[in-house]
Amino acid sequence: MDGFLNLMANFNTEDFIDSTITTFPTPTYTVTIHGMTQPVTINLYKMAVTPVNYMVQVSNSTQLYKMSEAMARNVMKLKKDFIPEPPKEEPKDISKDKKK
Repeated sequence: MDGFLNLMANFNTEDFIDSTITTFPTPTYTVTIHGMTQPVTINLYKMAVTPVNYMVQVSNSTQLYKMSEAMARNVMKLKKDFIPEPPKEEPKDISKDKKK
């Protein structure tokens, strides 16, 4: 978790995008950060380019940014990446409990 929090504290992208978009598609990934003030939402949109890049839009900025797929993978984490699921209990073998 420390690595992810450090990444978010020092959030960087690789480049700016010099165009504007008025209608955004559904984001590929969304990260919402709840802090001391209003929440900040970071939307990542997969771009149709090779190599894969993501357009990044931050809720408190009109500037669009570009991020490589490798960098985006560090941001695109699921809850289970930080909090492991509890181990599944194996079914109890009741055949040993039966009296013969």
